[in-house]
Amino acid sequence: MDASARLGLAYLAPGQLQKHVTLNETLTRLDALVQTRVVSRSTAAQPSAPADGDLHILPASPAGAAWAAFHQHDLVRFEAGGWAVVAAVPGALAWVEAEGQFVVRGPAGWTPLGQVLGAVQELGRLGLNTTADAANPFAARINKALWTAIATGDGGDGDLRMTFNKEGAGDVGSLLFQSG
Repeated sequence: MDASARLGLAYLAPGQLQKHVTLNETLTRLDALVQTRVVSRSTAAQPSAPADGDLHILPASPAGAAWAAFHQHDLVRFEAGGWAVVAAVPGALAWVEAEGQFVVRGPAGWTPLGQVLGAVQELGRLGLNTTADAANPFAARINKALWTAIATGDGGDGDLRMTFNKEGAGDVGSLLFQSG
């Protein structure tokens, strides 16, 4: 075996000459893949003055002296004056600075994390635009909310019900409207 199974990191071979080259390539790859931070995934023109270590996910039709040879969805890194593709395995997670969101590498490219998750279960707390706490494990600071039934054509039954279920007859079930 010449490389690790998951990330394809090159192993040093016994008696290998210039081991520093192999080791440096492996460290560069790790630097790109551990806590991956991408500058952009929509910049089509190769930047003229990138910083060492800058990563980009290429959009369709990348342009530039080096980028023209790459493909859509390639993860590319600028290092020591040149651009190179960093192979990202399916499931790789990257933070895209320009969008302020995480994306996940899949068979068809990079997809926002929220679309990949599909379902989030067993949360202890959820805060939308605010902080949830022990007394209010679900907290939302919003101006409008919409609840829409799933249509029969989409697999639902068309009904929309909200149920407030209290533990016992002596417990309070209420809907409180207040200001402040």
